[in-house]
Parts: sequence; structure tokens; C-alpha cells
Amino acid sequence: MFKNKLFYRVLIVVFSAILIYSIVDFVMFKNWRNKEKIELGSEKLSKAEFQIQKLLIEIENTTKEFVNLISENNFTKTELIDLIKEYSLKHKIALGYSVSYEPYQFDEDIKLFSIYYDTHKREIIDISKLYDYTDNSLETSVWYTAVIESGKAMWTKPYLEVGAKQYVIDYGIPFRIKGQEQDSIFSGVISLTMSLSDISKAVNKIGLGFSGYAVIMDRSRNIIVHPSSKLLAKNEITKGFVKGAQNSIRLNDEESGYFSFTSEYTYEESLMFFSLLDNTNAFLGLVFTEGDLVPHNNDELRVIINIALILTLIIIFVLVLVLKIFEGKTRNLWYFSTSIAILFLINISIIWYMNVSMVEVREDLYKQRIITKTDLNSYLVERNTELAKFGYLKSAEIPTGIYIEDIDFNNAYDISFRGKIWQRINDSIKTNHSINFVFSQKLSKGISVRTNLISKERVDNSWLYLYDFTTILNLDFSYSKFPLDFRMLNIQLMYPDIHDNIILVPDLESYSKINPKLKPGIDKEIYLPGERITSSYFSFSSIDYSSNLGNTNYKGPSHTAVLEFNILVKRILVNALIANILPILVISLMIFLLSFTLHKEDGELIEGSALSVIQASGGFLFILLLAHTHLRSTFETPDITYLETFYFIMYFFVSLVSTAILLYVKTDRFDFLEYKHNLIVKVGFWPTLLITIYIATIIMVY
Repeated sequence: MFKNKLFYRVLIVVFSAILIYSIVDFVMFKNWRNKEKIELGSEKLSKAEFQIQKLLIEIENTTKEFVNLISENNFTKTELIDLIKEYSLKHKIALGYSVSYEPYQFDEDIKLFSIYYDTHKREIIDISKLYDYTDNSLETSVWYTAVIESGKAMWTKPYLEVGAKQYVIDYGIPFRIKGQEQDSIFSGVISLTMSLSDISKAVNKIGLGFSGYAVIMDRSRNIIVHPSSKLLAKNEITKGFVKGAQNSIRLNDEESGYFSFTSEYTYEESLMFFSLLDNTNAFLGLVFTEGDLVPHNNDELRVIINIALILTLIIIFVLVLVLKIFEGKTRNLWYFSTSIAILFLINISIIWYMNVSMVEVREDLYKQRIITKTDLNSYLVERNTELAKFGYLKSAEIPTGIYIEDIDFNNAYDISFRGKIWQRINDSIKTNHSINFVFSQKLSKGISVRTNLISKERVDNSWLYLYDFTTILNLDFSYSKFPLDFRMLNIQLMYPDIHDNIILVPDLESYSKINPKLKPGIDKEIYLPGERITSSYFSFSSIDYSSNLGNTNYKGPSHTAVLEFNILVKRILVNALIANILPILVISLMIFLLSFTLHKEDGELIEGSALSVIQASGGFLFILLLAHTHLRSTFETPDITYLETFYFIMYFFVSLVSTAILLYVKTDRFDFLEYKHNLIVKVGFWPTLLITIYIATIIMVY
């Protein structure tokens, strides 16, 4: 059967079909993921639009009701002010109502009369004393003049309200006072002012994922509401959106749609879904990171590995036919052996490359990064919702920052850190501790934490504390994938007492750059031999005490929030390969060459001896054992590391090849050993070794 060409042709056809199916399946999987992202994003946009439109309709109906009330009655100034207050407080996201009259329409002795109630400041503002709202040359009077000129209810274009220092829109309806003819000029305008940032916050409550956020654009597609006031002030937001011709065309020419871009806010590949809000002249945009819509996983990597393996098998079957392996020509056998070895070496390299290059994606499966206010607010809302179930108010928050000046690996698990920590404690927070943070991972023996208060300064309504610190932390690492692993140095900080309902939160505003790839909070001069820092960011975790710690009056949750500062450290693979893989490769080469040191003619040993084989094999095993023991003592891990499987494989192959050579020397009973002077062992060594390593790689790494 194995000499039948038809057999291999059938295998080529079968595996080619499997390859085509795998590639098509991979493409369909990618398309499905993209389609799923679009559908989920569009669904959330529709939901947000529905909520906003519902809110806007309520506002329109309330305003019409207010207009009817004003038109049917002649109110005094005091009565009118009370009415404006009442209607202004009907909507939580309303900045307030204003009732404004045409000249001398409210009172024959008063030229301009316009009263506005500010719900945030809880005060009445006389607009007529600030500026002439009937002057259509003023941009600040558009809310009034545009409605009078149109003669109908309308939403104004978004504009910057000087007093509130934020972008707003107004819904205005013209009215006539009681007794005025229907075809006469209007008496004035009743207008409701809404903050676009409040609309954005209302959208964010709908549930946009952990990093999703809402923006609002004007008719010119300028971003006028965004979670980051810093980026908005720099006008960097719109630039990031329209980078590229396709995004620019979509954003400028379409009233709804989506596009992808790299967010200047989350620093990740993101999708923006946008749509024109009816009647408002404003666009709502929802931005999601791709991981929020469809979480990352390893499925794509596994499919790529499978495709590479199937392609390898097809090439092998083709080589069988081309080289006519079944004819047993020595040169062709060597070509075949070398080709198989190279193919599986390429497969191993592909796995290594994907494992190292995709480490951030794999790491993201386990931690939710806090790099924006949106991320932080999402966490706090979730936590405070849980606290409410226990009857507790929301947690008091202490913004905390950290700067690492030095890192030193004492051993495989104990890491020394030196740096600075600062905290901004608001006057409303009462603390009973001299230091309001603890390292939850500090060593249990000796003095593992030293802190020194550098300064205490008054900043606005808070006290700013700045500390120097050195600490030795015991971190839990997994070395099972060494040297393809990464280490997450997660420094855990927590408030000393869980009963106080106080948590530490990242002081994001203190960092000029919070992009994880720019390594915020890390000194650029830190040197780690054989490794490099690739990113840093904040996250949250929790510690569950499963106890009230003796306080019977405490009825809150038994777990407490822990602020984490994460430092992702990658190994420099070249260093690890030279230090660990190269010695194994040299031993492999030596054991391969060992079979060439013997020669038999007519059953008689002409060159080499059994003793030399035993001595050489013993030496190889001893060297491997020393290297293995040194590796094991370095990590002291209970797990078997990926690199250790290389040693176990080499133990097996040294023993196997040595046994085969000894049998070849001592007896003629095994035909496969006698075939062309032990040729099968020689040509089969590298393919078999690399296939075994490939299998171990699949098992250990994935």
C-alpha cells in the first residue's frame, strides 16, 4: 500500500480538500466576527437612539404643554418664575427652561424680558440683563431668533453656551399671549436648554461594554462632546476619526454608518457607529473597542496552526511522489528527511512567533484595563450597584498614582520595587490611618515594605500626599510556557480597612500619557537583563476574606476592591534561545553524528566500538542532566515548563539512538538497522525529533 502512487494521490486530494475547507472556514469565521461586530454595534446604536428619541419626545410634549399654559394665562412675574422652576425640574438632564418675550410684550414699560432657571446652580438668571437676545447678529441669541424667524417649534444647532461653558442644544416653541390674534406676530419663545454631555452620559448608562463610550458631533462632524476634555481641547479627536479617505467620506457624506479607526482615547482598534438624531442637527456616535463587541480568543491562532499542519502534510505527500521514496534511493531519502525536518521547524517557528507576538491579546483575556474615565466609571457603577444591594452608599474614592523607578528580580517569585506613590484625599473623606495604602502581596517575613512621606500639600479641596517606597512582593507566576511566557508584574494596592467603604482608584489625570504602550508610570532607565517592559496600565481585582474580620456590625460584602498597577514583561527570545535551546541543539547534532562514527562490512565492525557509543551517550546524558537541574533550580516551580519537555525528549532520543546503534553493532538480526548501514536511523533522526518537539509545543503552549 505504501508503495502505491494512487494511495498518496488520494491522500493529497483528501488533505487538499481539508485545507480548502479550513481556509474557507477561517475566512468565514473572520467574516462572521466582523459581521457580529457590526450587528452588535448597530443594535446598541439603535437602542441608544430609541432612548434618546424617547427622551426628546417627552421634552417636546412637556414644552408644548408649557406653551399652552403660558398662552392661555396671563401670569405675573412671580408666578412665571415659579412655573419655570417647576417645569425645569421635570427632566433630569435639562439645564433649564427659559421664557422670553418680544420687546414690550410682557410689560409695556419693559423692553426685554427673559427669565431662565439654571437647574445646576438652582438660581434664576435674567438673560435680558446679559445681552440682547433679539439681536439676530449674535451667535448666542440663535436659540431665540431662529425660532421667531421660522415661526415653528425647532431644535437649534449645537452651540457653545458661554455661561455653562459646554455645548448645548435648545428646543424652542414660539407662543402668543392670551387674546392675541393667531395670524399676528409671536409674543416670544419658550425654550428648553439641554447639555449634550448629559445626553452622552445618559447614553453611556445604556451599557456600551467596558470601554465603549458615546460622542456627539455637530452638522460639520466636529466632535463637540467627548469623555476626554483634554483631547477635545486639543482637537485631536476628529483628526483621529477621519484619518484615511474612506473614513472622511463616510463621516462627511452619510447620515448613518460605521467605520474603524485607532482611538486616541483608548489606544485600541475601535469601531464608531454614528447616526443623525432626528430634528436635533446633532450626530450621535458610539465607539467600541473590538474586544468589547466580540471578545478576543485563541480560536484564530488554532485555525492558523491547523492550516499550517495540513499544508505541511500535503507537501510531504507530494514529496513522496516526486522523490519516489518507495524506491529507496539514498539521495532522495536524505532530501525527503531534510524537507520534513525543515517543514516542522517552520511549523514550530510559526507557533513561537504567534505566541510571542499575540501576548497582549492573550493577556487581555484575563484583565480589563483601566485607561480612560469611561473604564473607571464602568467599574465604579458596577461596584456601587453591588454595594446598594447590601444597603451601603457608594464607596469613597482616593485617587492614587504610582511611579516605578527600579525593578529587581530577587528570585523566580520575589520582586523588589522602588518608586513613588501619591494620593489625593478629599476633605470629605475621613481616614484613621497614617498611611492609606497597603501592599497586599508583601512578603510575610522581615521588613518587606518601607515608606517615607516626602510632602503633604494642599491642592484645591484635597490633601496631596507624596511617598517614597521600597517593597519586596511575592508574585504568582506561571512558568509552564517558558521561554515563550510573559510575566505580569501586578502591584496590588488596597485601602487598609475594608469596613470603611473606601477604595483606591487610579489617578488617571496625573499622567500626561496613559497609553499602555507608552509605559506610563515606568522610569525609562529601568534595565531588566534578558527581558523588556512592553506596557503598563491599571486594573482592578478583589480579595475575598469570606469573613467580616470580627466586625459584627459590618454587613457589606466580604471582598474588597484592589487597585492593580500592571507591568507586562516579555522575554527577549534570542537570549532565551541562546542560553537554553542552543545547548540542546548541539547535543542533538552530536547524537546524530554518533551514528556516522560506526561502519560495518559483511557483518563485521570495521570502525567504532560499542564502548565509545556508551561513553558518548553517557556524556550527553550527563550534560543534559546538569543543564536540566540548573534550569529547574532557577524557577523552583511545581509545573513542568515547556523548555523542560525538550530535555525529556532528548533523554528519550539519546537513549533510543544509542540503543539502535548498539543493536546495529552487536547483532545482524534487525533488517531495518542493517538497511544501507543504519540509514533509517540516520535519515529518520531529525524528522522524528522535530515532530516530537512540535507535538510537545502544541500540548504545552496551546
